[in-house]
Amino acid sequence: FCAALSFGSYGVPMKGEAATRVDVDPLVFQSYKASAVFLMSTILIYFNNILADEENDHIIDNANYNWTFHKWSFSDFTPWAFLSAILWVPGGTAGVYAVRRAGLAISVGIWSCVIVIISFIWGVLIFGEKQKSGALGAVKAVSV
Repeated sequence: FCAALSFGSYGVPMKGEAATRVDVDPLVFQSYKASAVFLMSTILIYFNNILADEENDHIIDNANYNWTFHKWSFSDFTPWAFLSAILWVPGGTAGVYAVRRAGLAISVGIWSCVIVIISFIWGVLIFGEKQKSGALGAVKAVSV
């Protein structure tokens, strides 16, 4: 819920009166977003490493959730993280332009559909994830 709320509302400051009046550059907005993601990621990694056991993965098991905490280190990085960051900056900057030109509702609606389609393509074609029905999966991807 928190992730959906955050993702759905991060564009609101771009449409605010102060930002519109000052005409903040889209790369500046992207810098703010990147800084916020870095800060939140650092905090979450810190708390994850507190909960993780030194020798084993730590599992919290109750009636509703089964969480596993694995101690994170820099060796967990992959080249995909850097590729993702390289693609994220121009995508986020284009998102700022889209919100300014088309509005928040239309922009987020369009890029959310594009995200679903691109993620489906990556999952099936690049990572080889199997679908129960290939034809039905293709129909669903096209219908988005």
